[in-house]
Amino acid sequence: MARSLEYEGASTYRLLDNGMDVGRLAGNTLVLSGFANTDEAERAADAGYAALLRLLAYHRGTVVHRPPGVHVAVSEDGALEWIGPMGEPLARIVDPGNHESISVEFTLLRDPYTTVATSAAMHVYHAVMDAQREVRRRRSSNHPRRQEL
Repeated sequence: MARSLEYEGASTYRLLDNGMDVGRLAGNTLVLSGFANTDEAERAADAGYAALLRLLAYHRGTVVHRPPGVHVAVSEDGALEWIGPMGEPLARIVDPGNHESISVEFTLLRDPYTTVATSAAMHVYHAVMDAQREVRRRRSSNHPRRQEL
């Protein structure tokens, strides 16, 4: 799959997957869009959150030996937020509530270098896509195709 970031100017990029617009990176904020329901968005937030915690550990010179626990809170406006080890929100579900697609907003590593943010964005996106593929794989193995007689 061809995944790329297309520069739009002033630290802003569009995230493309096989030519389809799937998200936007602006500064250190990555927004992935197009989730059909909150279950999909929550799985994406879980996967991206875990990927961000691993990146944070790597940048701090530590190693994550087991998958990090997920710490979810409800913000003042009612949105679900995934909270990092220093109390900062690392992921947030954005539901426009008007039957539009649901998005997940990730706060990436705070670093002055754009290359770090773009690398982190791709790392998070790959983790989200891997989690979605795993869910599809499980669904297909739990529901074998009906054989025609």
